[in-house]
Amino acid sequence: MTDDRADALLAYALMVTRDPAVAADAVHDALIASTALAERAPTSTHLGWLLALTRTECLRQLRARTVFIDTSLPVAPSADPFDVLTPGDRDALCLMRRSDLSAGEGARAMGCREGEALNRATNAQKAWSEAAAVLALLTADPSVCPVVDQVLSEASESQGLLTPTARRRLQRHAGTCARCRTVFMPMRSEARDLLDIPTSVPVPAELLSRIAVTRGDPDRTAYLGNRIGALDDWGFPIPPDRADRDPSSWLRWGAIAAAVSAALLLVGLVAFALTSR
Repeated sequence: MTDDRADALLAYALMVTRDPAVAADAVHDALIASTALAERAPTSTHLGWLLALTRTECLRQLRARTVFIDTSLPVAPSADPFDVLTPGDRDALCLMRRSDLSAGEGARAMGCREGEALNRATNAQKAWSEAAAVLALLTADPSVCPVVDQVLSEASESQGLLTPTARRRLQRHAGTCARCRTVFMPMRSEARDLLDIPTSVPVPAELLSRIAVTRGDPDRTAYLGNRIGALDDWGFPIPPDRADRDPSSWLRWGAIAAAVSAALLLVGLVAFALTSR
C-alpha cells in the first residue's frame, strides 16, 4: 500500500486530535492496518477508506487519553476556534467540508447515512461560527462589556482556562447584550467564510521511516490490521462512536431523563387524584 495520501491523513488526524504526536501515531497505525487489510480496500473511494481507518485510530488514541468524540475541554480564552470544538465536530467538518471528498464519501468514512453526516457537519459549522464569535468578544480591544471582563477574570483564576459552561454563558449573554451583539453577531455570520480546513500537510520523514520499519514486521502489521475490528460490506471499519461517548454526558442525559420521568409521574398522580374525586 503506497503512502501517497499520508499528507491528507495527517491533516485530518491533526485537525481531529489537535496533537501532533497523537496524530502521527494514528496515521502510522492506520497505514499499517491498510497494508494488512489491502484485499478489502474499495477501489472507487480509496481516500475515504484510508480516512475511515485513520478516524478509527484517532478515536482510539483519544479514548486512551480519556477524550471522547463528544468531549468539550477547557481551553484558553484566546484559543483557536477549532480547539473549542469537540473531536466529533472537527471530524464532521473535516470529512464533510473537504474539497477532495464528496458528501457520500465523507458519510461512508463516518459510517453513517449521508443525511446524518450533513446534519453533523451543519451543527459543527454552527459551533465553529459561535466559537469564532466568542473569540472575537474575548480578544476585543478595548473590552466590549463588563460581563466579558468578568468571564476573563474567572478564567484567570482557573489556570487561565475557560470552561465550556462559561463559554455557553457568554454565548447566551451575547445574544441579549446590545454592546456584545455588535461584535458577536457579525463575526458569527462572517465566520463561515473564514472556515479553512487543510486537506494536506507535510509528512515528517521520521513518520515515514516508522511506517517503513513497522511494515517489515509481519506480526505487528497483522496485529494492527486485526485491531481495526469488524468491517462492513464495503470494507470500511464499523465506527466505534457509540462506545466512544463521554461517560459524563451519559450521566447528564441520565439525570435529565430521570427528572423528566419524575415530572411525568407527578403529573399523572395529580391527574389521577383530580379525576378520582
